[in-house]
Amino acid sequence: MILGNLPYLKTLIIRDCIIRDHNEMIVTFYSHLSSLTINDCHLSINDIEFLLAQTPSLVYLKLGSCREVFDSIFDGSSWEKFIIANISSLKKFEFLFSYTLKNNNAMPNINSHIESFRTPFWLNEKRWFVICDYNMQQKIINLYTTPICITKTDYLSQSLVYSFSHFVTIRWAVLSMNTSHLPILSWTDGLFDINDIEIHNKIKLRSIPIDDNRTKYLSDAMQTNTIITQLDLRHNQVGVLGAEYLAVGLRYNKTLQQLNLALNQLGDEGAQQIANLLQNSTVL
Repeated sequence: MILGNLPYLKTLIIRDCIIRDHNEMIVTFYSHLSSLTINDCHLSINDIEFLLAQTPSLVYLKLGSCREVFDSIFDGSSWEKFIIANISSLKKFEFLFSYTLKNNNAMPNINSHIESFRTPFWLNEKRWFVICDYNMQQKIINLYTTPICITKTDYLSQSLVYSFSHFVTIRWAVLSMNTSHLPILSWTDGLFDINDIEIHNKIKLRSIPIDDNRTKYLSDAMQTNTIITQLDLRHNQVGVLGAEYLAVGLRYNKTLQQLNLALNQLGDEGAQQIANLLQNSTVL
């Protein structure tokens, strides 16, 4: 409606919008629009693509969105193909996409989604760099361009930030074509970093629950961590595979002194994996 009544509009900043049945709409190209910001977008990925396909002259695009499903909006390859085909003039693309896992949701393969942004298109041609955070306690995945494109006063951040809390966050950064890309551990208020060294040497993740897949991400991040001295994973769902991940990841860690895996699902085989780790460790 706005674009239809203002065909010469160059910049549009809105909180959200609604697109009705595509079949009932007349496809019109808004060739003057060069900058579009949707701060709290609830459109489906199909509606987003439908809208953007009508704005071929976009130079700047900013999208903020809390998603109900982990859809192709998190996929760099899909965006790459769409941008090349429909909005090839785009110079700057800023986004924050957030997804909260429900109890029955399967954990997405974050590694494969991160790799979809590690291409010459993203890193060399466009120089759009991406970070993915997984907040372990809140089970929230935040995918965003860096530097982060929102502030604590923005509407979208109000649903993601917990001002008086701190969360263990596993972070993947896509900043180069380098194939060595283990995640790191960070502490956030749900979105923004907390730089308080006093909370950085202990991790308490009781009754999250953490399963084997989540254990893999945590173990990867622990490989290069040089701060954590205590890791408490009591009362989770760490099984045999999770124990194997921990044994591999912590093999390279030189600072962890205490590991608590009580009330998990290790079994004899998993317990043996941890026993081997302890036997070969010089600090645990």
